[in-house]
Amino acid sequence: MGALAPAHAPVLRGIEAARQAGFRALKIDAVVVRGTNEDELADLIEFGKRAGAEVRFIEYMDVGGATQWSRSKVVSRAEILDALSRRYGRIAPVVEDSSAPAERFLLADGTVFGIIASTTKSFCRRCDRSRLTADGIWYLCLYAQNGTDLRKSLRSGATREEIKSLIVSQWAKRTDRGAEERKDLVSRGVLVRRLSPRSPFHDRHSRHPLSLYRDRHSIFQRNDAHWTLAEQLAGKQSPTQLGRALDQLVAAVSTVYKSAR
Repeated sequence: MGALAPAHAPVLRGIEAARQAGFRALKIDAVVVRGTNEDELADLIEFGKRAGAEVRFIEYMDVGGATQWSRSKVVSRAEILDALSRRYGRIAPVVEDSSAPAERFLLADGTVFGIIASTTKSFCRRCDRSRLTADGIWYLCLYAQNGTDLRKSLRSGATREEIKSLIVSQWAKRTDRGAEERKDLVSRGVLVRRLSPRSPFHDRHSRHPLSLYRDRHSIFQRNDAHWTLAEQLAGKQSPTQLGRALDQLVAAVSTVYKSAR
């Protein structure tokens, strides 16, 4: 849900458009920031009920684009649960085997919501997520300051198998645990204090990684029907499933980049 008032109406229209288009598993992510929206938790739950969407509350993270972050602005998982229990009564955890970052909870009326507590309760050791930005950089962690340049490989003529091998090799070497490392800091402040338009964090945290950009830097055309993001890969258990998922990712990346050349 938008942090800026001018973005509020388009967000609501987008949610309604998704409903009208037939999407049945809508999720609404809401970053909870003290002094901004911590008093609107129940309002968001009620909106989610009306919209037929599952609300996911996210602790304010000190990732690269959060240049106004401070500990004092973080509303913790415990605080969120306490506030909602005072409104709705007993809240039960949803018991499930999932690699998703959100813990899910059940209200007495059957409403399910989630909390992503990556700031106070990091989950690096079971994290299977990564991010591909609009300029073709693949980051293995939200806190990572360096990534793998897939665009360069694609534009240099690398084959699908070569791209697949690159993705597999980088994922196999993954040791990132940014949230855990940040959590252990004695003096924890903003990760990146100022963003320039050329900063990788500007793209990663100010714009959707698969949006259609109309400026001269535009290289991606959104194509949700073909995208199988790298964040899904680790959830594929068998080598066959992993290979199939990688093939889908490489095909999607190749198609998009070639059409944008």
